[in-house]
This record gives sequence, C-alpha cells and structure tokens, in this order.
Amino acid sequence: MNTKKIFNEKKFVKRFMEKIEKAINNEEFDKAEVSIKRALKNAAYDMPSKSLLYSYLGRINFQKGKFDTSKRFLNSALRLNSQNEDANFYLSNLYMSEQDVHKALSYIEKNLSISPGKFSYLIQRAWCLILLDRYEEAGNIYHKLQSFRGIDPQGFIDLGMAYILKGDFREAKRIIFNALSNFPENIFVESAFYEMREIEENLYYYRKELFFKKLRLIRFRQKIYSAALRKTVEGMTLRGYFQFEIEKASDFIVALSSKRLDVSKAEGLAAAVEYFISDFIGESESIKKVIVNYYNTTLYQLKKNIDLIRSEAPVELEELNNQLMSYYELNIDYFFDNTDPEGDDE
Repeated sequence: MNTKKIFNEKKFVKRFMEKIEKAINNEEFDKAEVSIKRALKNAAYDMPSKSLLYSYLGRINFQKGKFDTSKRFLNSALRLNSQNEDANFYLSNLYMSEQDVHKALSYIEKNLSISPGKFSYLIQRAWCLILLDRYEEAGNIYHKLQSFRGIDPQGFIDLGMAYILKGDFREAKRIIFNALSNFPENIFVESAFYEMREIEENLYYYRKELFFKKLRLIRFRQKIYSAALRKTVEGMTLRGYFQFEIEKASDFIVALSSKRLDVSKAEGLAAAVEYFISDFIGESESIKKVIVNYYNTTLYQLKKNIDLIRSEAPVELEELNNQLMSYYELNIDYFFDNTDPEGDDE
C-alpha cells in the first residue's frame, strides 16, 4: 500500500473541502456548485467525502431558497453517510423554516447523539421545544447555554423569534434584552428588538381594528368563522404581512361567511385564506408548508378548502384579487424605493 499517495489524496480532499467552505461562506454559490458537480463527476471519493459534497449542495440550495432541491441533496448525503452532521443540521433548519417541528427534532436528536452538547444543535432543540410549548425544557437549555456563553447574537434572535411565533412577547423581550446586554453593539440584535416591538404593537392594533370590529359582521357558523378570523389576523401579523393584506384577508373571511360557505374547521379556512393572499404575491409554494403547520391542518384539508372557495365563491375571490392589485399598483414606489405605503397608516 502506498501510504504517501493516500496521504496526498487526503490532503487534496481536505484542501478542496476548505475551498468549497470558503466559497459558500463568501456566498459564491454558483462557483461552489460548479466545482462540486465537476468533482463528483470526474473524481472518486470515499463515502464520507462524497456525502459531504452532497450536503454542500444541499446547503447551497438552502441558502438560495430552493428548499425541495436542498432536501434531495441532503437526503442523498445521509444515504451515503448517516453520521453526516452537516446534512442533519441543514435538514433540521429546512423543517424549522416550514415549522414542521417534529421532523426537525428528529434530525436534531440524531446530531446530538453524535455530538452531545454542541451549542448550535442545542439552540435548534430549544427553538423546537418552544414551539411545542415545552417551555421548561427549552428554558433549561437556554440557561445552560447562557452559563457557558454558548449563544451568539443569531442564537438569541432565533430563540426570541420562536417565542414571537407563539405570541409570547414577554419571553421574547426577556431573551432579546439579554442579547443586548451581551452584544450591545450588534446591529442585528438591535434590529430584532425593534422588529419584535413592531410586531407586538401591530398585533394589538390589528386585534382591535380587524378582529373585534369585524367579529360582529359574522352571522353564519359564528364559532368556526370567528376562530378563523382570529387565527388569520394573528398568524399573518406574526409572519409580517402588510396591514392591507391582513385587512383584505379579514374582509374575505367575512364575505365567505355572508356567502354561507360551508366549511368544517376554522384552521382549514384560515390556512386557505392566507394561501390566497400569499398566492397573489407569488409566495404560496414557499409558504404552503408553513401555513399547514402553523394552522395545524393538512395539505389535503388546505386543497379541499381552496377548491371549495374557488368553486363556490369565485366572485368574492376575484374581488379580493382586484383589491390586492389596486393596492400594489398604488404603492408600487414602496416596493421598489421603500417609501411608506399609503394604506398602512395607523
């Protein structure tokens, strides 16, 4: 056996991986992707190295927002090497971005079995536990990380935003205040603080102006439609929709109630209404799984309600789209120049 040749090959692979890491970190995604695909096509690698290259392709596509492609590469990486922590980590992030908490946790637990106590995995686990209402367990992890100074600015922000998704502004602010005391000069932490405060103020205002004022207009199946109205207003506010979009979603629910559309569950109705808003702005596919998981419904129920609305309330749906189009045309400068939208004055 030529040990010198093996050593040189390992040295080459290590340098190549470092080169790919550097390109990805510098956001030179196309350059990295071309190099990886050329290497996979023209060179023979051992299974762990080949697995790592596939996980790099998964990471690149994750950062490009091509989530389905990313999943295919990451799953291929795990088929080659089930101990690939990079692939587990980014699959966790993918499912976290879709709020599919149970799937995310399964990959996080795999990584923690390989590298127990690794800070980045513990932050992911705490995020998931918050969304599962397992606050005590999440708090224990948080305090452990704090004691070891194991949370970076982004970790603080992620955990704070997890509480925001649960509507728990008190805990979110407690975490972000800790972040500000640890990283007083960090602009991302400061920006997150102002974002959280804005979301809290918006939620209070929208509940008063869009939920309570429209509640009295619901006459048909009041329990279902009222719950759908509340869930839609809260969910779209927490995900940062514009005021006009939330207002039109609320009006649409009232219109469907007046139409006496026979829906069976509030969650399915709320998910369908948010889907139509996101579909109009071209984000329905990227947010579909988030909607399904947030409203605790299924893709089947979502499709069923979408089809029902399209067939039974086409006039109301067209009116919704026309109103959205008018708003975007009126505020076109905002979307390109970031001036204040005319319909969002409070």
